[in-house]
Amino acid sequence: MDYAVAIARKAGEVVRDALRDDMKVMTKSSSVDLVTQTDQKVEQLIIQSVKEKFPTHR
Repeated sequence: MDYAVAIARKAGEVVRDALRDDMKVMTKSSSVDLVTQTDQKVEQLIIQSVKEKFPTHR
């Protein structure tokens, strides 16, 4: 649980830092399926963190 909280805090820092910059919004599968660069950074942070802690997790 502590590890998940640490990841969430790091993700929060990424989001907070991104609020200072211009937001780049892109579309994924359709014009209503939006994603920001920050969304992608946070997703990668979470995936990498889980892989590091739990290398056999799928």
